[in-house]
Amino acid sequence: MNKKILFKNLGFLLSDNVIKLVIGFFISIFIARYLGSENLGKVNYVIAFLGFYEILIIFGMDVTLTKEIGLNLESGNKIISSIVIFRIVMFLVTLPFWILLFFMFGNSDTKLNIIFYLSLINIFLTIFLAPKNYYQAMSLNKYDVMSSQIGYIVAALLKIIFVYFHGNVYTYVLITVGEKLIYIVLIWFFYLKKEKFRFELDKFFLKKIIKESFPLLLASVSIFIYMKIDQLMVGKMLGMKQVGVYSIGVKLAELVYFIPMAVSTAYFPKILHAKKEKTVAEYENEVVKLGRINVFICFIFSLGATLFGKEFVKLVYGLEYIKSGEVFVIYSWASIFVALGVSHGNYMVIEEKNKYSFNATILGAIINVILNYVLIPKYGIIGTSYATVISQGISSYLYYYFSFRKTFFMRTRSFNIVFILINEIKKRRSNG
Repeated sequence: MNKKILFKNLGFLLSDNVIKLVIGFFISIFIARYLGSENLGKVNYVIAFLGFYEILIIFGMDVTLTKEIGLNLESGNKIISSIVIFRIVMFLVTLPFWILLFFMFGNSDTKLNIIFYLSLINIFLTIFLAPKNYYQAMSLNKYDVMSSQIGYIVAALLKIIFVYFHGNVYTYVLITVGEKLIYIVLIWFFYLKKEKFRFELDKFFLKKIIKESFPLLLASVSIFIYMKIDQLMVGKMLGMKQVGVYSIGVKLAELVYFIPMAVSTAYFPKILHAKKEKTVAEYENEVVKLGRINVFICFIFSLGATLFGKEFVKLVYGLEYIKSGEVFVIYSWASIFVALGVSHGNYMVIEEKNKYSFNATILGAIINVILNYVLIPKYGIIGTSYATVISQGISSYLYYYFSFRKTFFMRTRSFNIVFILINEIKKRRSNG
């Protein structure tokens, strides 16, 4: 894969997220101030709960699906069709369980329950995301980006109208559903212009993808636990208002996550090419290089958040969300470990070492839950921020020293950029 194609696809992916970042940031300020921390907390609590369901529907298939389509272009339609059928079945079979589980959590709040039912529509739409993997495999990310951007911009305009006309929280949830619906319709529109689609079940590819993806599914569940279980635990232990305050800090800290994900997605074909065509050392160097790029970006972001985060949140979101600034400062440092995990995740998939990723994320999830139970009663939402950073560091980095040292040392080479930067900052301070 030449650099021109790499940067072209990276440009599409980054432009999509930069547009969303800029527009979404200003919209989020209006929404947070308008809804208030209580209503915002309820929306985010439901999103966190249903995130588990969405992960189950996706089944950890994204990377494997992209790989299989890329390696079997003539069977692309069969693969996509098989995945859609599989996801429909998964949704219908597991829906009663998730409804029952939500009420078992003791959610007797009528408003919260209505938000839950409306948000289920978004989970159903997730079934039809498969064509985006086709675009990634074919390096045609522009179609996915165009579809996503149109849906996002339309939703952003509707949110402005929503605030202007003093809409209720249910209308806000329906706007988020509409955004995803537009996105799905458009990615299928572009796909059907290029390919003929018909429903057909290919058991061979489906079994292969399920087998390869199952460890990734378990890893995704574990990742979600230590990334989102905190909001559920905060909701149960501190109340919905604190979920709203906490969620603002988290969302600000996660603003940078799209960069390592976009860079890794665009870089993936290059790593695959290195695996096929280059030496082992060159192939591994490509993985390390990707890690250094992403870790560097997230380190700079975390440094900026530490220096200016508290004052920024106070100025922009107001006194109701002042505690969000402290969450932002602490939580931002998790981005370095997220970047490390995302960058080396493709390597683990290619080398079929998914069991290590699974074990790491299970460990991280367990540590996160334990730390939350210990720290939330003592330190509130600040405690859960520390829990996330610690569990991320263990699962994305330290765990591999005891299990798969080859990737640990590769990750260390990627991580070294942080220490180089710190030493450079110290030198300049000394010279200054």
